[in-house]
Amino acid sequence: MISKKLYELAFEFKKIKLWSKLYDSQVFAIELSGGEIAYCSVMGHNKEHFALAVYIGDKGWNSFLKCASDHDGFTESQYQELLYSQECLQVSFENKEMLSPEEIEGVKKYTEENGISLRGKNSWPQFMKYQKGFVPWPISEKNDKKILEEVFERILYIEDECGFKNLYLEDFYENFTIQKFSGVKQPLKMEKLQIADSIVDEFSAEFSISNELLDKISDSKKKRSLDCEIVMVPNPVQENKKDVPRCPYMMLAHTSQDKLLMNPMILNLEEQSSEMLTAFANSMLENGEIPSEISVRDIRTYKFLERFCEETEIKLVRKDDIPVLDEIYIDLCEHFGVGSRGNDSAQELMMAQMVQMLSEMPLNELKALPKDMIKFAKSLIGTGILPSEVEIKLSNI
Repeated sequence: MISKKLYELAFEFKKIKLWSKLYDSQVFAIELSGGEIAYCSVMGHNKEHFALAVYIGDKGWNSFLKCASDHDGFTESQYQELLYSQECLQVSFENKEMLSPEEIEGVKKYTEENGISLRGKNSWPQFMKYQKGFVPWPISEKNDKKILEEVFERILYIEDECGFKNLYLEDFYENFTIQKFSGVKQPLKMEKLQIADSIVDEFSAEFSISNELLDKISDSKKKRSLDCEIVMVPNPVQENKKDVPRCPYMMLAHTSQDKLLMNPMILNLEEQSSEMLTAFANSMLENGEIPSEISVRDIRTYKFLERFCEETEIKLVRKDDIPVLDEIYIDLCEHFGVGSRGNDSAQELMMAQMVQMLSEMPLNELKALPKDMIKFAKSLIGTGILPSEVEIKLSNI
C-alpha cells in the first residue's frame, strides 16, 4: 500500500516537470540517509514515457549502464535477457488502463481525499520495482518506499535551490563525472562524483559436482562436439501467488549430430548452478554424448563450464558466433509467444525429446525431477502435447 506521503511527493514531483529540463542521460546522484547512493534518471523529454528511475548503489548503476549501452551485435537471447536486467525503483505517470485495479483504487482514494483531478494522459502515478530476472512488480517493501520518499524530497529541494542547472553533462561524457547531492535539509551539499564507466560482469558460480560423476565423464570415450549457452527463458513462472514472477534459466546444448540435450530449468542461476551443472553432466551421459570439445560464445557460459571442462579434459572454446543457438532460442521464444522468427523444427525436436523422456520415466523418477521442470511439464497438461498416461502421472505429483 502506497502511503499518503509518497503519493503527495509524487504529485509534487510531477508539477515541476523535470523531464522538460533533463534528458534521461543526465543522471544525478543523491546520497541517502543510510549512506547509499541513489542514481536518478528522469524520463519524458521525448514526451512518451514520464518517469523517475532510481538505481541504488553499484548494482543499480551497473544495470543502468547495461541498458544504456550499445546493443548492436546482441544475440536474440542476450536481447531478451536485457529486457529483464534492470535494477531500479521507478515511479511513472501512466494512463489509467496501465494500472491494476488495486493501484487504481489507491490512487483514486488519495486524489478524491485531496481534491486532485486526474485529467488527460499520463496522470496516474505507478510505483514499480525492477529486479534482474523478475517481472516488474508493484513496490511493496517498506524500505523501497522510504527510498523513494527521500529521493523525491531531495529533488524538490534541488529544484528550489538551483533548478537543476549545473549537472555537468560535459563531464559525464568526458570522464563519467556526475553531480551528487547530500544532506537531509536545505541547503544540500553539492559535489562532483566520478562513477564507473564500464559494465562489471557480476556472474560467479560455485563449482560443485560429485567426483563420481566427474570420473564417469572423464573415463568416457569423447567424440564430436557440443554448442552450449545458458539462456534466460522468456516465460516467467510464479512458485506462490504472493511471489513476484521470475524468468528461469536453462542450458541450451546442441550436438554436432543436430540433437538437443534436454536440460531442466532453474530459477536462480547463481544459487542453483550446481544443480544445473549436475543435470547437464547427467544429460550427456544418458544420451551418450560426451564431447571432446564444447563451444560457447558468451563469457557467462564460459565461466560456468571452465573448471568442469578442465576436470573432465574436455576442450572449451569460445567463438564469436554460433548461429544454430540463435535458431534454437528463437524457436523457444516462439513456443512461449515471444518473437516471430525462425521455424518450428528445433522447438518440435526439443518437445518430442522431452515427451519421450517423460513417457519412459516411472512415477518415482518424475517426482525426483527439479521443481521447475515439473512445473513446466504440468503446464503442458491439457494442451494435447503429452500422452494421457504422462498427464495422469504428472497429476499425481
